[in-house]
Amino acid sequence: MGTISAGFERSDARRHFHSVYTRTAQITELEALSAARVAELVAPGQVVLKLARRGFGVLLSGA
Repeated sequence: MGTISAGFERSDARRHFHSVYTRTAQITELEALSAARVAELVAPGQVVLKLARRGFGVLLSGA
């Protein structure tokens, strides 16, 4: 019976790791996209036109 329980624990651990890994990858992508967007908005030029063209936010892949 211990083997079945250990199997479930390993399965849960794998799912948890995958969830954390995916979330970390999304946060990393969001940081990079946000930094690029801020750099674009602080660059010389007309900020209002930049905002009108693309909006303020960023879009994550797979969203």
